[in-house]
Amino acid sequence: MRAAACRRVASRFGAPEAGLAVAILAVVIVVAGCTKAEPRLVAVRGTLLLDGKPLVAKSILFSPEEGTDGLGAGANSRADGSFELLAIMPGSVRNQAGVMPGRYRVIVSEPIIPIDLAEEPAAGDGGPAPAVGFRDVRAVKGGIPAVYRSRETTPLIVEVAPGTGAMNIELTSGR
Repeated sequence: MRAAACRRVASRFGAPEAGLAVAILAVVIVVAGCTKAEPRLVAVRGTLLLDGKPLVAKSILFSPEEGTDGLGAGANSRADGSFELLAIMPGSVRNQAGVMPGRYRVIVSEPIIPIDLAEEPAAGDGGPAPAVGFRDVRAVKGGIPAVYRSRETTPLIVEVAPGTGAMNIELTSGR
């Protein structure tokens, strides 16, 4: 069957042109097969609370459980305790809001880099801000019960489904 198709192409275009046409077709097929689909991220926003009060300037990590696609997501809580998850995407140069659907352990810790509680910069093109950048503001440390700081000990396990949207993370100091 392939030989017949090649003969038809060769008879129509001539042997050199047929070879070029077949080569171009092969490249198009390979390129089309190698393109990656965009991940199906679920936008998740919420508030980080400790005993019902906003927990300010803390790092939040969603660590995927077995069977969940992706590498998880992270966020920093703002002055009012609010956060918006950003996907962990190796090689990405722009923030990508959201997280893959699945089951996650939630780890809350002190940020490694101080968090600027001032308004976040907007990208010039209306898209997300660049994924890197440091600002000089010191946050108050402390307030996170030790049980929430480790993947092995955190009791916080959440399920993110398409359309999840808002999600509060409630910590209690009695743990």
